[in-house]
Formats: sequence, structure tokens, C-alpha cells
Amino acid sequence: GGATISFGALLAACGGSTTTTEIPRIGNAPEKTELVDAPVTDIALLRTATSLEHNAIFVYEAVVAAGLLSGDAATLAARFLSDHKSHAEATASLTEKLGGKAFSEPNPRLQSIYIEPALRLIAGDKASGVSATDDPVADVLALAYALETIAGSTYQVYVPMLADPAL
Repeated sequence: GGATISFGALLAACGGSTTTTEIPRIGNAPEKTELVDAPVTDIALLRTATSLEHNAIFVYEAVVAAGLLSGDAATLAARFLSDHKSHAEATASLTEKLGGKAFSEPNPRLQSIYIEPALRLIAGDKASGVSATDDPVADVLALAYALETIAGSTYQVYVPMLADPAL
């Protein structure tokens, strides 16, 4: 569950881009790509966590800009946005204190295969002929729940992996 998502996010943040426009079909598998044999350091874990925080920031900013939420839902989204900005600053600062370069963008793999398509489906995309969802508030909240679950699961998995227990 959470470990799989976290490791996938870690690999996506550290790996290269393998974008394809082909629709997967039985018997049409992509070429096998060997994983990079690199140590998973505290810096790599912190950079990945920071990238996930930037995914959440991107979503909450996009939702606010699109005006998809109001009332209590908008208040909650604003609070989550503020929290994720604080988390991103904290993990970036820790990365730099360990001698690493802070990650300052959303996790590119998660962004391209999950977040951007989800937002297009929720808000609609006239250029692509995609209509907005019938219940954007419920769909935004479902997306937010998924992102919060990914973030929480990631931190839970990473804590025992950290070499420096003070982190």
C-alpha cells in the first residue's frame, strides 16, 4: 500500500522520464528498464518528500485559482496549502543542511500520470473536449484525500529508513 506508493514516488523523483503516448495492450509491453543502483540516502528521502509536498501545493493552488471550492472546503484547502508549504520548506531546509540540493518542484512522475490528468477531468479541458465533472467539489476532496494519504504514508515509511534518527 503506502510503501509501494512511497517507493514509486522515490523512484519517479530520482529516475529519468519514460513517457509514451501508446495505449498499453496485451503483448505490447514496454522494454524492461533496469533500476539505477543508487543508495537511498536521507537526502534522497527528503528530496522525494519535498517533491510530494510540492505536488500538494500545486493541487491546492490550482483548485483555489479555478474557484472550485467555497465555504468550509475552501477554508480547509487553504489550511492544507499553508501546511504543505511549511512542510516543503522544512524538508528542503533539512536537505540543504545535509549537503543536498533541495527539490523545489512537484514530483514529475506523479504530476504527469496522476495529478494533471485528474485536475483536467475535474475542471474540464475545452481544448481537449473534456467536460468538467458533475461534482467538482466531491472530486477535488477525493483528490485531496488521496494526496494527503500519499504524503502521510510516505512519511510513515520513511521514518524508519532515515539513517539520522534526529531527522
